[in-house]
Amino acid sequence: MKNLFCSYEQSLALKELGFDEPCFGFFDTFTNEVKGGNFPCEGSNKAPLKSQVFKWFRDRYNLFGIVYSDLSWNITGGIANTYGDTYDWDSEKFKTYEEAESACIDKLIEIIKEK
Repeated sequence: MKNLFCSYEQSLALKELGFDEPCFGFFDTFTNEVKGGNFPCEGSNKAPLKSQVFKWFRDRYNLFGIVYSDLSWNITGGIANTYGDTYDWDSEKFKTYEEAESACIDKLIEIIKEK
């Protein structure tokens, strides 16, 4: 279940970009491991779901992160917006879908930091 959440480092970067959505997970301040709860977490150590972050980038920045398998069943992806712009990222072949999601989120963060 931990692979559904962004990493601690990603969460800190997202906070710098203005991410302030309620989250169902939080990071333990001693271990930086994700803990869950039955209520939306508030505060500085929240752990967003990857799907929540992809939606936030779509809604706030009009950026769409895409992860998919190609015809050879290699996992890869891309980033685009509704204006037809595309962004290159190191879309090497990933071993898991979750690895590709994390790499895509890293690239989305990088794109916004550069703007």
